[in-house]
Amino acid sequence: MSAATNPKVRRLDPLLTNRQWLKVARRLALSERELQIAKLIFDDLRQTAIATRLGISPHTVRTHMERLYYKLDVKSRVGLVLRVLREQRAAAEQHSRQISSKKPQRPRLVR
Repeated sequence: MSAATNPKVRRLDPLLTNRQWLKVARRLALSERELQIAKLIFDDLRQTAIATRLGISPHTVRTHMERLYYKLDVKSRVGLVLRVLREQRAAAEQHSRQISSKKPQRPRLVR
C-alpha cells in the first residue's frame, strides 16, 4: 500500500517548489516532458503510475527515463534525484552570491 492509498501515512511536503524546479530545468536544459518525468520520479512513482498520470505508455516512460539518465549522466533514479538536488543547491548558492554582491555597503565612519 502506498502513501497515496494508506490513510495512516502522512504525505510529505515537496522537496522543491515549482520555482526551484523551473530553475533546475533551465540549468539542466530539460524539456517540459523531462521535467514532468523528473518530478514524478521524485514523488517515487513507478513507470506504470507515471504512464497513467501522463496518459502515455510505460514503454514511452522508460524511453524518456533512459534519455533523461543519459542527458544528466546518471545511471538510476537515485542518481537523478541526487543530480537534481545538487543542481538546485548550486542555483541557490549562485543566487545568494548575486544577492550579497548587490547589497549596498554601509559607509565607514572616519575617525
